Amino acid sequence: MPSRYSNTKVKRDKSGIRVYKTTYYPDIPISDNDQFIYPRYGERLDLLSYKFYGDVTLWWLIAKAN
Repeated sequence: MPSRYSNTKVKRDKSGIRVYKTTYYPDIPISDNDQFIYPRYGERLDLLSYKFYGDVTLWWLIAKAN
């Protein structure tokens, strides 16, 4: 799976400090293979991403899809 910053460009501000430019993610189209999850109160995206992807850092995929 890709890093959430893999398409983010880096620039330097006026003082020379490295900063990320704004990242725009493409829309994720609905597919017949999608699974719809109805989380319970208190469930966290990082734990759901671990459950379904085996990686807690992919929480942003779930956030973007929703």
